[in-house]
Amino acid sequence: MGAHVLRRVLKTAIAGLVLLILFSGCAGFTSTFRGGTGIEGAAGTSGDRLAGSEAARRVEKLPPFQNDYSRDGFIRSLVQLGVLRESSDHFSAYIWGDVVFEDYLATIIWLEEKPVFSGRGVEMTFYDESGYPYHRLTRGWVSIPGRSGSVWKMSHAAGELDFTCEVISTEEGVPGTIYVQGTGSGGTIKRNAFYSEMLEQQDKDWFSEIREAEYEARRTRVYEAMDVDGEEAVLIAGRWMRAVKMSSSPNMSRDTLVGWFSPDVSGRVLKLARGDGSLIAELTAFRESYETELYRP
Repeated sequence: MGAHVLRRVLKTAIAGLVLLILFSGCAGFTSTFRGGTGIEGAAGTSGDRLAGSEAARRVEKLPPFQNDYSRDGFIRSLVQLGVLRESSDHFSAYIWGDVVFEDYLATIIWLEEKPVFSGRGVEMTFYDESGYPYHRLTRGWVSIPGRSGSVWKMSHAAGELDFTCEVISTEEGVPGTIYVQGTGSGGTIKRNAFYSEMLEQQDKDWFSEIREAEYEARRTRVYEAMDVDGEEAVLIAGRWMRAVKMSSSPNMSRDTLVGWFSPDVSGRVLKLARGDGSLIAELTAFRESYETELYRP
């Protein structure tokens, strides 16, 4: 079973690399987040949400960051957000036995930047090119009383798709036990991740080597061009926050990717937009009491 699963996962990874080569510009980046049917909520177009001179004035009044940050760390979180969004496309097949969804979970957990802010989740909303919200993602880590470590939890809502997933991983970040509930599941499903079996037959470094290779492949030229522009204030979910602004080009055209990040927030990404001001994704709610729903000891 392990060899068969590995071939399937590698086949999926190769297909993903082909797409990355074909769509290595900003259009390729936004295609990762583009959807069809929408979700309920206010459409977010953008011009009034992007920080200007007011943001520059406000940042001086905001408290400093509590955690260190780096350009590479934010790019890593940017890649993770793309994987998070893509993972939902494979949930329905997972209900019927396809395990590619588990490989996405493995990448998501491996890419997580520390600290993980257990118990503090965030809600991200994704917009299509017309500014219509089509996908809502809630993500973060939860603590389990009496259990060491944290559990990864995410929920997706997009059109008819609506599901929650919780993952108990090993100390090395390898998915162990997976709980899912949602569209087509017929209740809570508990499964042991296929990586648990495979790692018993492989060298310990094998898992990290696969994840590292995938991460490097996903760092497209747009990601590589992202550079830190400085710190400024940005209005996120009704509150002004200190943010690190990054952009892929000084030319603010539609092909430019602009991002605002915080090392003090789960997932690090606060907002993503094109250079013309149209939104791609933004943090729309903070989940201060983020708790488990599916885990059963």
